[in-house]
Amino acid sequence: MQRVAPLKIFSESLKFVSSLTTTIHGMATKDEFAEWLRQELQKRGWDQAELATLSQTSTALISRMLSAERLPGAVVARRLARALHLAPEEVFRAAGILPRPVPQPQGLEELVHLFTELGDDDRHKLLAVARAFRTLMG
Repeated sequence: MQRVAPLKIFSESLKFVSSLTTTIHGMATKDEFAEWLRQELQKRGWDQAELATLSQTSTALISRMLSAERLPGAVVARRLARALHLAPEEVFRAAGILPRPVPQPQGLEELVHLFTELGDDDRHKLLAVARAFRTLMG
């Protein structure tokens, strides 16, 4: 029986976990995130050290993200969002943790906003009108 060295098993496990992370993050590449992060730093006139301090991460981690070696996980993405004064969802999308939004038809946001401002009875009436309109239009 052949023994497999523990180091080899560990190395193969790390490769597997890394491939899962790439699959999970699949919506954004490391290069895309690095470019996005560079632009965010440039907008603010910050350097890596300042972002590291404000996001309570290491400069080494910021450097790895900026050199497209690594994507942030959820914890680091949330810290980056806080430091950059951005909604966490924006950073999560840039990092590929959340999917990018699907383009929506013009006016949908306004329609949803108006719909949420209506009372329950008016919402039911509006839905009935929309269903009738859809049926009428075929």
